[in-house]
Amino acid sequence: IGLKELTLADAGNVYRDGNDTLLDVFAYYKVVFLLLFSAFGFFVFLYRHKGFPALDSQRKPYCIPMAIFLVFAIISAIFSEYKHVAFLGYRDRYEGLFVLISYMVILYLASYIAGEDKSVRLLFNCLFASAFIITLLGALQLIGLNYFDSEFFRSIITFGTSFEKEYISRTANFSPGTVYSTLFNPNYVGSNMAMLIPTLVVFIACIKKPTYRILLSVLLCLAVINAIGCESSAGMVGIAASFIIILVIFRKILLRHKIITISAAVLLCGSALLFNYISNGLLVNEIKKIATADNSANASDSQKALNKAIEGLKDITLDSDKLWIYTDNGALQLYYKDDTLTFSDENNESLEVNVDNNAISLLDSRFNNIRMNILPEEGTIEVYYNDYQLIDIVYTSEGFISPTNRWLVYRNGRDIETFGFEGIESIGTNRGYIWSRTLPLLKHTIVKGYGADTYPIYFPQYDFLGKLRFYENASIYVDKPHNMYLHTAVNNGVISLLALLALFAAYFISSFRIYIKEEFRSFLPVAGLACFAAFCGYAVAGFFNDSVVSVAPVFWILLGMGIGINVKLAGARSGRKKNQRGNI
Repeated sequence: IGLKELTLADAGNVYRDGNDTLLDVFAYYKVVFLLLFSAFGFFVFLYRHKGFPALDSQRKPYCIPMAIFLVFAIISAIFSEYKHVAFLGYRDRYEGLFVLISYMVILYLASYIAGEDKSVRLLFNCLFASAFIITLLGALQLIGLNYFDSEFFRSIITFGTSFEKEYISRTANFSPGTVYSTLFNPNYVGSNMAMLIPTLVVFIACIKKPTYRILLSVLLCLAVINAIGCESSAGMVGIAASFIIILVIFRKILLRHKIITISAAVLLCGSALLFNYISNGLLVNEIKKIATADNSANASDSQKALNKAIEGLKDITLDSDKLWIYTDNGALQLYYKDDTLTFSDENNESLEVNVDNNAISLLDSRFNNIRMNILPEEGTIEVYYNDYQLIDIVYTSEGFISPTNRWLVYRNGRDIETFGFEGIESIGTNRGYIWSRTLPLLKHTIVKGYGADTYPIYFPQYDFLGKLRFYENASIYVDKPHNMYLHTAVNNGVISLLALLALFAAYFISSFRIYIKEEFRSFLPVAGLACFAAFCGYAVAGFFNDSVVSVAPVFWILLGMGIGINVKLAGARSGRKKNQRGNI
């Protein structure tokens, strides 16, 4: 991580807030190193193998979906309206086409490297070393010792520049005690722990050296602290899914050691109950959030009060010369005519108003719950609905704009399309709302998507009332769908998503067939199961979280290692069967 000042010159990146500069801390340098090392590794691989190795039958189920995924990602980027974003990525994320290519490169390289025990051990040691730093910093954040508060650390990250104040405001977005480590967002910590925890559990269960078990157990404790401290429901669901896989695979071992299994289960349940008690019901509340789908049950008191205040409000639209407020009683227009603020209804009938200094109220009974407050010095009109400050608008030389929701002017008469989740939009911390507005976009991205990382530009940011109802903030910017699969479908196309799912399915089926019969008496099968469990944790968490450069490279490396190990184990098993037939 490190502070980087970026100049934004393209329309896609400026779309968010209109600013042409950005201070980035968590993502930019990760992307730079990812691209450099993946390119270097790729060319070294080609040099050592004198080109691409021949594609055998065991690798085709993986390489073909990878190729299809990349082809449609490339097509989507080439034909994207926002090519700068599509190739280089969106601000704060940078998962453009070049990063997607690097993901496939490290997946491909890891699948070939994983054929040797020595290489697999080295990669896992690197994973555990980096995980120790991440989880240690996260655990310190949980107890209030945030390394971002250190002046020494700030001086290092800012490289001695004059951006320290801006840096502090850029990184101080979370309340004290929040775990985000070096990954920027607690949700990303959850996705990372969904891979790390099952990996550690598999190794601790299978390795025999006490020293390694102790070291990995310490790391596991730190990982569990991070998983709980980040409060990521997606991470918890991913961990639970990976544990189900581990239990199924280890069923024979668990049945052979019933006393140990029962003792571990009791200890786990007791620890969970103790933590729930110490944290004032945090664990139970998180489970309730996941299980509860009803909007009213999930709504806070302030959200309930807000929804009551805006009852009867149907829609708000804004263009350069007119504000429309649609209610159950009719539609109100607000516009300037001959330099005079004018009001009329949906039939263009003028409406009488009462003006008291800078306060305006409508006399028509249909709209008497709407009033305005004029701020002459700022040039702002505050619009109130049932005494709730609904929206601010400013009249400029280019017409009306709104600081409350700057994207209203881009709506251009389009409807707010929704699909599904009606009445349960608040599920998964309002993910139902985002998904219901994202699914209609897929009808435009069947073959090609809008371009890598362009999702926030096409999400209906102008959905004023939707954001107000579920976020209590109409100016909030939805920059991701909180679903890795929807993100792929919108950005790279549905066909690209199907290719990705085919890759995942091929790996899942192969892994399950191999490990369901495995005895785990050597290192490689243990490492393979660790990769498989980590894959399941991340893939399930991906239904609620997004791909991000802080975490995704670890996933693609583990998936590549898992594929390489599966290929080797399947080949060895096939060879044994041939020998057995030959002996007979």
